[in-house]
Amino acid sequence: MMKRRSNANGRARDSANSTTSVDEEVAWEMRPGGMLVQKRGEKSDAPAPNLRLRIAFGALRYEISASAQSTFGELKKVLTAETGLQPGEQRLLFRGKERENGEYLDMCGVKDRSKVVLVEDPASIERRAVEMRRNAKIQAAHRAILDVSREVDKLAEQLYNYKSVELSIVSGYVCLNLTGELKKVLTAETGLQPGEQRLLFRGKERENGEYLDMCGVKDRSKVVLVEDPASIERRAVEMRRNAKIQAAHRAILDVSREVDKLAEQVSAIEKSISNRVKVPELQITTLIEMLMRLAIKLDNISAKGDASAQKNLQGKRVQKCVESLDVLKISNAKVKPVVVTTKWEPVVTTKWETFDPPTTTAQWELFD
Repeated sequence: MMKRRSNANGRARDSANSTTSVDEEVAWEMRPGGMLVQKRGEKSDAPAPNLRLRIAFGALRYEISASAQSTFGELKKVLTAETGLQPGEQRLLFRGKERENGEYLDMCGVKDRSKVVLVEDPASIERRAVEMRRNAKIQAAHRAILDVSREVDKLAEQLYNYKSVELSIVSGYVCLNLTGELKKVLTAETGLQPGEQRLLFRGKERENGEYLDMCGVKDRSKVVLVEDPASIERRAVEMRRNAKIQAAHRAILDVSREVDKLAEQVSAIEKSISNRVKVPELQITTLIEMLMRLAIKLDNISAKGDASAQKNLQGKRVQKCVESLDVLKISNAKVKPVVVTTKWEPVVTTKWETFDPPTTTAQWELFD
């Protein structure tokens, strides 16, 4: 126990100390981490020092200046300008532990040149990936729509053929009607028949029986000519039909050229067999197979009208060549190979000279 003096001066000193302790009562506050600390006053006697912090964000490095009494939440706001990450997308790690937004730098032991690790929130990364995929789909859709728009523009140029027509209108006199005269004049200019034309004036399609002056057409008025959509559709159908016919003609022409080449080979084989020259059976079989392939190719060609007649003609040619080869194959089997024999004759390579024996000039004596 603490001893007190019983004199008056001592009592006066104790009362003065108790009064001072009451006046200077300490206020406490609870930190987010559960630590009980002295509450900071609104006005501090000395300004808090600034700390230079080294921020590591992946391969990037930043150096940020912040007050020692600032919180990690305030530090995240400063890092937003540097990294582009919102405070809710940031995770700050100091000494291997994630720090909350309400924690103060100095209370966590952060000092000058301390290293703080910045990590992006995994949920934020996932949201960004989803957003990137969604934006990629949107951009792909925009590109596809842009391509279609360009095609529509090209078709619109063909569909809407705007013509400026200069007309001379006499006031109070009906000089032209849209059906009888104006469309006939435009037929010579555009090539469209009157039934394929649609005339627009002041944004409204005019009927065939309406007169120009009654519709308010004046000198230098502008009339818009639009081709009838049904006419465009008929023309498109006609173009597709003509394209199919031309494709059929080209295909039949190609087959005809192949048949001509094979027919020449059939004629050559026929000539050889007629001369009793045996032809290899493999050559005849190969020609038959090639002709059958051409027959299948002809069957796959869709043809009408004149093209159909040409197709039938080439089919008959192929059939005739195949039948001829079948007959030639039988005849070729009966042909016997010709054996060529040659008579042997001695070949004289050197001409030799013969000499008579020499005459005897000496007389010989005989002995018994």
